[in-house]
Amino acid sequence: MKQLLNNKVIKIDILKEFVESVLRSVNVSKSDAQIAADVIVTAEIRGIYSHGFARILPFYLPLILDNIVQLKNKPSITFSNPIIKYIDAKKSLGFSTSYNAMNYSIENAKNFGMGVTFVTDSTHFGIASYYSMMATKNNLIGITLSNGSPAVVAPGGKESFLGTNAVSIAFPRDNKMPLVLDLGLSITSLGNLFLEIEKGNKVPAHWAAASFLKKHNISPTSTIDPNILYENRMLAPLGAGDKKGEYKGFQLGLLIDLFIGLLGGGKFSFEQSKGEANQIFIAVDPNMCNGICNYNDAICRLEEQFLNYEVIEGYENLRIPGKRSNQLENIANIKGLEIDSRLEKILSDISKQTGVSFEF
Repeated sequence: MKQLLNNKVIKIDILKEFVESVLRSVNVSKSDAQIAADVIVTAEIRGIYSHGFARILPFYLPLILDNIVQLKNKPSITFSNPIIKYIDAKKSLGFSTSYNAMNYSIENAKNFGMGVTFVTDSTHFGIASYYSMMATKNNLIGITLSNGSPAVVAPGGKESFLGTNAVSIAFPRDNKMPLVLDLGLSITSLGNLFLEIEKGNKVPAHWAAASFLKKHNISPTSTIDPNILYENRMLAPLGAGDKKGEYKGFQLGLLIDLFIGLLGGGKFSFEQSKGEANQIFIAVDPNMCNGICNYNDAICRLEEQFLNYEVIEGYENLRIPGKRSNQLENIANIKGLEIDSRLEKILSDISKQTGVSFEF
């Protein structure tokens, strides 16, 4: 591997090369490893640490080594028309299957105004926004939906019902970074729990389902060990802490399952095991209606409202969604990624445990 540059700043291509080599060490093909490395590094440099380097050893590699991701299987297209495709992923690597699926949607959107690709029997794919942003690079709106194995408990429920279902929508902007929404529809993600475990922190008890707190006699206003929550996969829905808010949050997460299960032919969250997922990738040409929606003018008006919007003391100024991550990514692509002691340890541990050299 190449040497670390500029006093603990690593160029992005070196990081991608390292992650690619790590994946190749567990028999991921070169092309698939390149895609997965790009997704993982993109998560890290955009500040989405819950899906970056910290998850390689405890999550991404075990999915492969435990044969949850079945590398020998090749996805197949089971239905296709000018707008819609259905892909049976056959538990292949979620990163590359998803990358190819969004490319199908992009191609159809360029030709017909819209493309929709449903992916069934897939596996974890990293950050949802990576794929929606693929569309914006082609001046298209990108939408990504994914479910996963159960980890979110319905309000008052005794067991997990939904995955930490994710949605990302990205809108292109003329000569500017895209507007990007990317969120999991649970009180927090399993990846964030893992980061808190790594830091040795406690987390708010109301992140756990009410039934879990009641069973263990834990006050919702206290804090708990994130290890317990991570191992038991008993997260509260988005909006936890308020019963009406919980029901709304649960229904938002349920929407993803409805689209995937009823339209996409995929499994509902409660029918899946760890690491499994189903996805939908949508690309839309904002100008397909001959400019009727005045897309560019509308997004400029929205941006102006964000810039001029006033907030009370104690709150951050309202930002265009994705602005902070876009800025972090731009800086990293120009200067490289700064390595703190935490990240140095993560990369060093990956190197030691996989036998892939990395020089600091």
